[in-house]
Amino acid sequence: DPNLRDTAGVRPMEVAVSRGRVEVVSVLLEAGCDKEDVDNQGRTALIIAAHRQNPEIVRALLGAGCNMNHADNNGLTPLRMACARTVDDVQVVEVLLQARCDADLPDKLGQTALMVAAVDNNVQLVRMLLEAGCDKDHSDFSGQTALMLASGAGRAEAVRRLLAAKCDKNASDSNGQTALSMASQGTPNKEIESIAYRIWRLPKAPLPSAACFAQVKQLLNTF
Repeated sequence: DPNLRDTAGVRPMEVAVSRGRVEVVSVLLEAGCDKEDVDNQGRTALIIAAHRQNPEIVRALLGAGCNMNHADNNGLTPLRMACARTVDDVQVVEVLLQARCDADLPDKLGQTALMVAAVDNNVQLVRMLLEAGCDKDHSDFSGQTALMLASGAGRAEAVRRLLAAKCDKNASDSNGQTALSMASQGTPNKEIESIAYRIWRLPKAPLPSAACFAQVKQLLNTF
């Protein structure tokens, strides 16, 4: 039975995906493995493959018709998971976007892949998501947009890219804060840092300097 779990509740597909065994994944799919089965975190094989940054397995699972927009217990889709794990390799994100996944699906906080990329200052991902037509002014449950989050985190390059895409720099959140007022604080917004590292689990980045925030303010004032 390709769906039989071991004593720890782990599926054969989960083991194959976690170990990067694309040939085993193919055998399991051909054997009729339930490709939409989830683990105790609500993650499908496709979400795990995206988390592991394995484009070959992602392609195989998409080819088998896996749901590319399924979200786990935290509201994380394969795309969201891939964006939070990407450093220089954007192959998985590229594969998912080419398959026309929904780039605007929010997580439990109402935040999208673009917000993750912006706070991570990953300009390549920001560009890819914008070119894919994602909602550049989507706001989370506190009314914050990708531009606000990037400004509050001192991410000048992401701010530059978002402003070039004509994001609304005058939008305000539920506390009346704008991108400019968040950048004017001159230090990383603690709430944003907490979300980035505790919830999104982005790799810890060096704290932005006062010069970074000055650059963000200049960009917001001149665009």
